[in-house]
Amino acid sequence: MSCLKTWQMKCLKRGDTLKAKVITIPFDITGCTFLMQFRKATIGANENVVAFEWKSSDGSFEITDAVNGKLLMKKKKIEVDFSIYDSDFQITYANGDVETLFNAKIEVKEDYSRTV
Repeated sequence: MSCLKTWQMKCLKRGDTLKAKVITIPFDITGCTFLMQFRKATIGANENVVAFEWKSSDGSFEITDAVNGKLLMKKKKIEVDFSIYDSDFQITYANGDVETLFNAKIEVKEDYSRTV
């Protein structure tokens, strides 16, 4: 059992777009960076490659109001194998300290309708 809460993200179909989300962090996030890397879920150590991610360094996470802890998780088309994917949400503070604030889980289902 994890000591962190898990964000059970809504189930998606492969090829669907995960809509943008605003994440509110209950403190000032000035100078912070963020990372969420999703990998296929496994039992034990997860050494699977990163399937999709959000990160400050590529702009997929954007601080919209640092003082009030507002972080935009931009929309993303999820083009991965159908499976369950696990992640965690890491913050790197301005002083270089790293902290994991919560875990995340999303199930990607097989898609039946496809454009030709």
